[in-house]
Amino acid sequence: MLKKYVRENLWFLIPWLLFVITCSYFCIAYSKVDLHLISNQFVGGWSDTLFLILTSTGDGLIIIVAIAILLFFNTRMAIQLAIIFVISTIIAHLFKDVLMVHTYRPYYVFNHLHIKLKLISGMYMNEVSSFPSGHSMTAFSLLAFFAFYIRNNYIKLLFCVTAILIAYSRVYLSQHFLIDILAGSLIGVITVVLVMAYSNISDKYNAPLKAYLQSRKELE
Repeated sequence: MLKKYVRENLWFLIPWLLFVITCSYFCIAYSKVDLHLISNQFVGGWSDTLFLILTSTGDGLIIIVAIAILLFFNTRMAIQLAIIFVISTIIAHLFKDVLMVHTYRPYYVFNHLHIKLKLISGMYMNEVSSFPSGHSMTAFSLLAFFAFYIRNNYIKLLFCVTAILIAYSRVYLSQHFLIDILAGSLIGVITVVLVMAYSNISDKYNAPLKAYLQSRKELE
């Protein structure tokens, strides 16, 4: 099953792998401080609005809403997405709150280096729990999940590009370093691939909640 899911979703997975390889190269070749300073030079103008909109779509609440909506159309998909959300969230918080709780975000780091960043006015700047990026994890897990159900290869590619842009918005807004969004994407996509390949959810759960509720009403 794993090979099947990989083979059928190359239009999402190959661009994602290129993103992972590129980010990995820069993270190895340069310090995260230098990388962030380079990225921060491009902050300003119309892209501020674009990345503010994109970053809002990476909130974990988006997946919860998607699960709730799917319950009324395809319960099996809702269960799969819920499993993905729970597993990826546990992994992310294991790093954030236990293993790497003292990893600091760009705002904190550059304040202590006495280097002024270009920031968007009015945005709340987080300072701790930088690794990994939860927004990046959410974006990649949600869009990879739906991409795996869509047959159109161009839409798969579009979903991957969108996930990359959402992840990069966290760097653009100085909420995370590049290595944080890389880790978030790895957690998100790997969790989706494994859950989709190995979650053996019976077809009896495929009936939408709406149909189930209607049948219960008819029985009464």
